Amino acid sequence: MNMDFPDTSKSLEQLEGKSWGPPEYDSHLVLECHRLRQLPLRDFTMADYRRMIGQNISLEQLAPLAIQFLEKEPFLEAEYYEGDLLYALLKSEKAFWHSHKELKTAAERLAVHAESRLEELTSKAERRYVTEAIAHFRR
Repeated sequence: MNMDFPDTSKSLEQLEGKSWGPPEYDSHLVLECHRLRQLPLRDFTMADYRRMIGQNISLEQLAPLAIQFLEKEPFLEAEYYEGDLLYALLKSEKAFWHSHKELKTAAERLAVHAESRLEELTSKAERRYVTEAIAHFRR
């Protein structure tokens, strides 16, 4: 499958041609999301991808890259537990997947692959989270 990948030397603001301006709310999450929008994608950590995707921010830019990472290791631990990036991706906005069929197909392949490897997850909680995300994605 041929997905379009963003130029990782650019920030989300550059890629989307839109600045959010200064944060309007003083919380760690809001400040961090604003900071990440100005950072070149090549400087993102896996935790940064998980955070932004989990907030449904810039999915058009970030989902193809997350899928690429997850194709290599579906249970990648971005920040909190094995499979947390997959969880964030599969739990993202339904409207996004409905309008991005090619990415949805790639994400479904990830879900199938993850299902076949659930026993590799070390904890019941991780298996439950991933199973829940897959079910949510397919609804």
